[in-house]
Amino acid sequence: MQSAAKVGLLVVIFVGLLFGAYAALGRTMFAPKTAKYFAEFEDAGGITPATQVQMSGVKIGTVIAVSLAGPRRARVAFEVQEGTRIPQGSYAKIATPLIGLGETPLEIVPPEVVSGTMVSGSTMPGRKGGALDEILPNSKETVAELNKTMIAVRKLLEDEGLKARADKLLATSEKTIGEFGELASTANTMLVQNQASVARALQTASLALQDVRQVTYQVSQLLEDGKIQKDAKAVVAQMVKISENANKLVLSMDKMVNDPALRGPIAQTAANVEQITETSKGIATDTKLITENGIEISKNVKEITAKAVPMMDQASTVFTKATEIETQLQGVLEKVGGFFTRKPGPGPLANLGFSMDLLHSENPGYWRTDLGVSFPMAEGTVNAGIYDAFGSNRLTLQLGKRLTPALQVRYGIYAAKPALGVDYQLAPRVTLRGDVWDINRLRADLRAGYDFGNGIVGWIGVDRLFDRSTATFGIGVRR
Repeated sequence: MQSAAKVGLLVVIFVGLLFGAYAALGRTMFAPKTAKYFAEFEDAGGITPATQVQMSGVKIGTVIAVSLAGPRRARVAFEVQEGTRIPQGSYAKIATPLIGLGETPLEIVPPEVVSGTMVSGSTMPGRKGGALDEILPNSKETVAELNKTMIAVRKLLEDEGLKARADKLLATSEKTIGEFGELASTANTMLVQNQASVARALQTASLALQDVRQVTYQVSQLLEDGKIQKDAKAVVAQMVKISENANKLVLSMDKMVNDPALRGPIAQTAANVEQITETSKGIATDTKLITENGIEISKNVKEITAKAVPMMDQASTVFTKATEIETQLQGVLEKVGGFFTRKPGPGPLANLGFSMDLLHSENPGYWRTDLGVSFPMAEGTVNAGIYDAFGSNRLTLQLGKRLTPALQVRYGIYAAKPALGVDYQLAPRVTLRGDVWDINRLRADLRAGYDFGNGIVGWIGVDRLFDRSTATFGIGVRR
């Protein structure tokens, strides 16, 4: 035990010395040269030190500090790789995602027409993007136009002249509705008073239609018997004779009709007959429609009555089935109730682990909180959590594979990036942890942890071994 503790202590001392040497020489010898710029915002929420700086979706630098420039202004300082050209007229934009699972970068937006380059140390304006800008472009302009429309509608509603005209129109409409109601009442009274006469007229029309149908049937029978066809020739010959006599009669009638003494009364009589004929046609048409509707209603009543009987039988059957289902459902509810009232025994969630680490990075000076849960499996663990909780809120989800009792390899997602990790139990209280992540800009973090007991762990290590490395230390809790 003492030898293992000594080895762990020596490893921690070696890592510290290694970091000290790199911190003294690495920044000046290996760190790439950078140019520093500033951006001012009314609201810089979501931006923290170590946040990526992107232009056209490509990372060009990192935020190094966020400070207050005034009561209503925030100042963001960031570094970009030397040689990166930022056009004149560019501005910085902070996007507002709908779901904050990944890192929110600081986006440099160049102007439409590129001319000139900003020098190091320049300050550019900043804007805060809306959550719906990607789904609904120009949302601010749309809201502004909507406000103008609402103001115009409000002015229109407040127009006294329009209100007076609307009140006058409503008064005229009420008067018209009242007159129409009186007219409808008068028509209803007339219909009630003449109801008996209308009923008699309908009955007479119905009898007339029956006579017409009977005559039509008899004519049809005569045509089918063939008697009319046999006498057709005789009838035609007789009609020729009648036509000759009719011609003579027409000549005589023509002389009589052209007589001025008889022409006036005959014309008046013809007009009266024409009016009576038109009225009779209208009555006959209405009578036919009423009769057809009566026949159709009778058919519908018969069909509804015929369908109602099987529907009643089906309703009885459904009620019987519902009673049976209710009985079965009561039994199911009793079983479900027994399941939920049963006391849970020890299950796989009893071994669920929780961790919280508070780590401080020296460059830039920033405190980071990592949250995690672990679920043990037969040959490893499932690890999930949030990197930089309450800051960038980046997702971590890894599957752990135990190669030896002291060595475990993790692979999956770390800080919302593809990652590979190693956990090594150097001594009973000493643990080494390494994480390599972000394929596009490779980053490696190395930490050593010491278990003080009661779930308290101390951490010391180095972040970003390949790019401006910095010391990190902190404390964690394990449950």
